[in-house]
Amino acid sequence: MPPAKKSAKRISRKGWAKAVPKALKRSKPKGSAEVEAPAAEEKKRPRRTMERVIVDLCVADESGRGIDPVSAAKAFAEDRGESEPLAWRKWLQQVRGTAVGMARKGDLVILRKGEAADPETFRGVYRLGLPVRE
Repeated sequence: MPPAKKSAKRISRKGWAKAVPKALKRSKPKGSAEVEAPAAEEKKRPRRTMERVIVDLCVADESGRGIDPVSAAKAFAEDRGESEPLAWRKWLQQVRGTAVGMARKGDLVILRKGEAADPETFRGVYRLGLPVRE
């Protein structure tokens, strides 16, 4: 029977400092350039709320058909500086929830097949538009 292999020795937290060479403990790689923070002079545009994004898109909509909730989610993600191509997906549920809340207050109309839908019971594909003021 061959001799059993020795298992790797476990290093306790206290023993870690002794076991790891100094080169591996460096906080930044040797020879790396310092990354400067953005200048204070560059003012970032304040983030818009989801309601503000939806209203802005509805006001800018020239087709009269209303906006797609995906475009609201994409605009919101872009506003937050999220650059991943599919980052907008995580905001779709918030777009729907915000739209339902705004529709309850009368600030928004949820459109289904071109007609106003009940914000409590609508399902499926929908669009968002501003209510017609008479």
